[in-house]
Parts: sequence; C-alpha cells; structure tokens
Amino acid sequence: MSDNIIGAGGVPEVNDILDDAAGHFATGVDSVSGQVASAGNMDTLDPGTPTIIVFPETMHNDPQYGHVVHFDIYNKKPIKTLSGSSDVNPTGETNTVQDQIQNLGGANSQSQMLGSIDQEVAFASENRRSDPVLEADRLGMQTEKSADKITLYMPKGLRNTDNINYSDVDFGLIKGILEGRISSLIPGIAQKAAGFVDGLAEITSTELNTQQAMSSVTGAVRNPRKEQLFEGVGLRNFEFTFNLFPKSEKESHDVMNIIKLFRFHAYPEIVPNMAFYRIPSEFQITYIDLKYPTNNPLQQLFGGGNGDIVAKENKWLNKIARCALTNVATEYFPMDSMSTFNDGAPTIVNLSLTFTEMEAMSRNHIRAGY
Repeated sequence: MSDNIIGAGGVPEVNDILDDAAGHFATGVDSVSGQVASAGNMDTLDPGTPTIIVFPETMHNDPQYGHVVHFDIYNKKPIKTLSGSSDVNPTGETNTVQDQIQNLGGANSQSQMLGSIDQEVAFASENRRSDPVLEADRLGMQTEKSADKITLYMPKGLRNTDNINYSDVDFGLIKGILEGRISSLIPGIAQKAAGFVDGLAEITSTELNTQQAMSSVTGAVRNPRKEQLFEGVGLRNFEFTFNLFPKSEKESHDVMNIIKLFRFHAYPEIVPNMAFYRIPSEFQITYIDLKYPTNNPLQQLFGGGNGDIVAKENKWLNKIARCALTNVATEYFPMDSMSTFNDGAPTIVNLSLTFTEMEAMSRNHIRAGY
C-alpha cells in the first residue's frame, strides 16, 4: 500500500487529489494548446499589414474641437503550454502600433492625430484600474493588441444601461417560523395541503381547485410577504449606430473596410485541424475629445495654439470595459433608392453595432468611472 494512503478505507490524501487534478488539467491544456498553436494567422484583416481606418477621412481637419469613438482590438496571446514549452505564433514579430501609425505615410496630420489618440488610450488604460479589486485580469482576457484599429465620429444617442437583477421571494412561512407565530403558519399549511389534494386529483384527471375553494369559503388568502432578493448584475450592452455618408469613392471603400473589419474581428477563427475555434477578438472602446491646432493668433496667445492635435479621454461619459462584438447589422441604401459611385460602391450605409461587456460591474467600477 502506498505511503500516501490513509485510513482503512484507503482514501487518498487531499494533496494527492489536488495534484492529480492539476496534472490532468495541465495535460488537457497542453493537448489543446498544441492543436491551436498553428492558428493565429488572422489577427489582422490584411495579413502582415495593419488596417487603420479613420472616418470621415477629414477628421483631422475638423474645427477646433471634435469628439470621436475609438476602437482598439485585442487578440489572444501566442499560446504557452503549462508544461513550460512555448508555441510561437507563426505570424512572426510585428512593429509596435506607434511604428505602424507612423508608417502610414501621406497623411501627416492624420497619423499625428492617431498617435495622440494611441498615447491617450495607453495612458487611460494604465489609470483605468485605480481600485485593487479591478487590477486582476479576467481568466481569459486577451492581451495581444492587434494592429487593426478604427476611429469614427461620435454617433448620436449614446446610452448607458445598468442591469441589476432581483427576484421575488416568498418568505411567508419562514417568517412565521422565525417569529413563532403559529397562526400565521396555518393558512400556509392549509394551502400546502390543498395543493397536495389537487395533486392527487390530477391522477384521476379531476380538477378540484381545492386551494381556491378554501380561500373562497374562508375569505382569507395567505400573505406571501414577498421581498426582493438581489441575484446579480447583468452585463451591459452598448449599441452604436453610424449613418455613413461617404463623399468619395475612397471614403466609400473605407466604409466597406470598416464593416469588414468589425465583422472579421467579431467572428472566431477555425484552427487548421478544424477541431477548435480560436475565440473572437475583444474591443476596447474609448470616447475621445480632440483639440485641433488653430491659426487664430488670440487663441495661440491664450492657449490652444501649440500646433498639435491633443487627444483626451472624455471624463464625462462612462468608461466601457473590454467588450465582445455580439451583433453587426449593415443596411445598404437606407433611403429606399440605390445610389452608388462610378465603381458601384454605395453612397449611403447605416452600420449598427452591439457590444457586450466581458465583466459585470460593481461599485468599484462605478467609482472608477464606468
């Protein structure tokens, strides 16, 4: 008999049980990791090239102040097995997001705007979790930042809906027991007895309605003494509707790429052996206020004329935690008439997006601005 066996019944020690469970878990993770390791070729819409879209494309030339909603995209990190070996993502190393923005070329003002937004988003992310409770990442949180990103104008009708779930609970009988009031139990006991009789009557397909009859004769109905009992917090949903009116074929092509990019990252990737999905991307949504440079000498004298586009997170709108994109609805030609540019690209498209947060809110989140 093994030294790790105790008692006459041969019950393994708790530590051995836990060690065996951990070993089986690690073996299972390593097995799946090996099969999924060959995936990851689809972290960006265009292989090897970032897709960075701004709409409208003249956003960086807008008046002095502007408001945008910025979407950063995250994927699962290259898989590391629990046994210690590492499966390297076959896509290879990529440049940093800042390098990719600087390499856009031909749009200095736009790249400068995107660089300012990226710096502010990074700063906001560092300060987002100001409470120790919020510092712990989710078990499956995706941490590999995709090179793809989208910056769109601020849509109308932003809405934040909090869902706190309660249920009605009948505490009539238990309260009677706790308070020692036998008289309050009698209607409840009678009600249960009536229900039992009705249950027996169902065997003979006879409806006696005993409970209702008893209430009718006595003129008394038991007070259920219901209370609201907290159950949990529902995940928040965020809906955005963008009415896109491209002014050129170039902008219309950007609109098509916006739709394709959102749909691409909303879907999972199938690994080469077809046995598993690699989970969809997560989105970090940030409301950004932009302050543009001005040529007004008075404004330059009293501030705001530093020549740079300054991006700041909007502190007055609620923050949004990491989200999954759960619905993408695209409506072409919403004006009931087909209108296209010379190459057939549509002149009007409505895009509706629904995002669902990956974690439930708490007081800790609300204090932090969510």
